[in-house]
Amino acid sequence: MTAEVCPADDIGTATRAAAASTTTTPSLALMVDSVAQVIAGISIIGHACNELRAAGWSAKIAANRITVDDVVEAQLIPSRFGASGLVEARWVVSPVAEAIPSEL
Repeated sequence: MTAEVCPADDIGTATRAAAASTTTTPSLALMVDSVAQVIAGISIIGHACNELRAAGWSAKIAANRITVDDVVEAQLIPSRFGASGLVEARWVVSPVAEAIPSEL
C-alpha cells in the first residue's frame, strides 16, 4: 500500500516532488505530505479517517475519498487484478481545487 502526493492541477501524474509545485503554498504542500504519511499503509478507509482525526485534523468520508480540513483530499484506489497480477491499493493525496492558500 502506498500513498502518493499530487498537485490539484495534475491528478494523473502523482509524485511526491509535485507537492512542492507552484500551485501550492509551502504549508499546504507540507499538510498534503503529512496526510500521506499518516494514511500510508492503511487500506481501510474508516481506519484511515480515524487516524487522521487522531492526528488532530477534521476528516470526512465521501465514497472512496477523505476530505481533511476542507483543503486536502485523499482518494483510496482499491486493489485489483491487472494484466500483470494483483495491483496494490494506494492513496492519491492532493490539495482540494477550491482551497485558497491564503486561508491556511
